[in-house]
Amino acid sequence: MTSTDIDLDRVLSFSEWCDLCGFSPATGRRVLASGEGPIVTSLSARRIGIRRRHNLEWLDKRASQAA
Repeated sequence: MTSTDIDLDRVLSFSEWCDLCGFSPATGRRVLASGEGPIVTSLSARRIGIRRRHNLEWLDKRASQAA
């Protein structure tokens, strides 16, 4: 496993993901609740995160849909 693979498997906290995407937390919750967001990783009973890999896949999918 390369360092790039490890970096892509890093889990962003919900707030880190919102900051990275430029969302408010309310918008981030709406995106995830709609089922249109990236794959979510359950960190505990009350915390979620998004793997960098899944965020990039989601962004790529959105870019191809917008074109």
